[in-house]
Amino acid sequence: MSYYRIITKCNVLFIALFLISSCELTPGEGGTSSITGKVFVHELNSSGIVIAEYYSTDEKVFILYDEDSIFDEETSTSFNGEYQFKFLRKGNYRIFSYSDINSFTNEQEQILVEVEITENNQEVTAAEIVIERR
Repeated sequence: MSYYRIITKCNVLFIALFLISSCELTPGEGGTSSITGKVFVHELNSSGIVIAEYYSTDEKVFILYDEDSIFDEETSTSFNGEYQFKFLRKGNYRIFSYSDINSFTNEQEQILVEVEITENNQEVTAAEIVIERR
């Protein structure tokens, strides 16, 4: 085998190893972990007094991967107020739903919880998201 072939094979191997080692997986889809949680509602009357409390059915829940500013995925709660985001990689996530601020103007605010997945095949339970309905 010539010296040139050995150098070429070594260069190809070096480039392949460099490319593989420089690929860093970021938070998001494509993993083996999941995040579950629940959305709880305080229903208020026009005076701001709680008239009912319950786990919300069919409430939209959103997830932000790492430092993203636009939501990456959404889901809805089931009959018992539970939601789940599957197939996530290690990293930091922010999960939120919307709470009513003013029923006359339909103004809402994000109620956000932060979650970290630290290992593969992890099932993380997020803190409960508590929202208000007016």
